Amino acid sequence: MSRTLSPPSRGRAALAAAVLGLLSLTGCSSGEDSSEAGGSSEGSETKRLSAVGVSFEVPAGWQELDAEEVADGAGKSPKIGELADQMGLTAEQFEQTMASVDLMVVSDEGARAGFLDNVTVLGAPGQLPNDEQLKLQFLQIGADVRDISHEQTDLGDTTVLVYELDAADIHVEGEAVFVETGKSAVSLTVSATERDTTDEIAEGILDSLAEAS
Repeated sequence: MSRTLSPPSRGRAALAAAVLGLLSLTGCSSGEDSSEAGGSSEGSETKRLSAVGVSFEVPAGWQELDAEEVADGAGKSPKIGELADQMGLTAEQFEQTMASVDLMVVSDEGARAGFLDNVTVLGAPGQLPNDEQLKLQFLQIGADVRDISHEQTDLGDTTVLVYELDAADIHVEGEAVFVETGKSAVSLTVSATERDTTDEIAEGILDSLAEAS
């Protein structure tokens, strides 16, 4: 599937990340941990995962899901129809956007208000949009952008966008980390129902972000 970093694609990816946690409750099975790099040692509080050239740490108990399996048939859901309409897409187009996610990891602490806290990773060729372009993309999908900043990591400069999003009767506290790696750009999106959780997971990603081995 061909993907670009045009303004709609990044905004759509952020919204897809938010609803994937919701859809994971519908009984889909998790994929094999093929993207895990090194795993976690006994008693470790975190584990390292990798996708599209980057690696980072998440809580050890979080589980990886197959985004394509999660997205399969999701277009038939009334909630997905509502979300797709919010983005100006058909349900089928939105389902394809969800399936394009390269990595999805969900919390092992159960759902809150019908939503599983999650991290999604999406890579695409090209350069990242600038701060104002990113802000516009999130505003176009109805998000409330709270802050945009830049953080230094082992991969260099990263753009961090903090936002809130109301979709399908669910309030999401989100944070998206954008970084360029060679000829590609990668977004890592944290979606949770509570800001403290989002901040904790996003901080762990920024502190551990590195090139995939």
